Amino acid sequence: MTTKEEDISLERDKGYRLAAEAARHMVSAYKTLLLYPPANPIPLQAMERLVRALSDFLGYEGELRFSFEKEGIYFKGKLLDAGDVSSFVQAARTRRVGGVSFFPGLRLDEVLVFLQMLGEDPDEILARGGLNQIIWEAGSGNILVHEMERKLIEVEEVSEEDFKEEKTLLQGVFYKKIAELSEGEKKFLLRFLDRPLHLSGVISSLLVSPELTEEEL
Repeated sequence: MTTKEEDISLERDKGYRLAAEAARHMVSAYKTLLLYPPANPIPLQAMERLVRALSDFLGYEGELRFSFEKEGIYFKGKLLDAGDVSSFVQAARTRRVGGVSFFPGLRLDEVLVFLQMLGEDPDEILARGGLNQIIWEAGSGNILVHEMERKLIEVEEVSEEDFKEEKTLLQGVFYKKIAELSEGEKKFLLRFLDRPLHLSGVISSLLVSPELTEEEL
């Protein structure tokens, strides 16, 4: 006969096992969608396995919430053993997805929309109102995305030389009135406005740069 404490531990372990299983299937389904169209049997079967794994957990608890950190996928503060999740977590965090919650009644088409969006351009997602907006417009009511807090956004990968040049040019633009901008500076600024995430990263760098003195600000 087990003690009350042992029963609680076993139940907790069961929750972690079910969560880890669901996380593994989630990452697997995401990876198959990178290789095959959604109607292909391979991603369809992967998503069916994911929905079953999520349903197994949701029959145990009413909400499954994952957190996506640089180290991996967390459940209730514990890092899950879900295999190689690095590419999935990077894709999620690049799109400002810090986590996701799944609720009972989840359908395959809802899962598909969520996973497909992790392969879309981050700027396009932002322009459409964010992942939750896109998911809701698709008719999903059983998935909730937890967006990362807005802070200094990591700049898209560019060479160090190009970044320094862009930073210098943008810094010069800040200290001029629009009317004083040259045609080249106007074109430069318009090009940046087509890439809002990259612009945010460069501005963030300028705001925390020790190169800016009080007089310059």
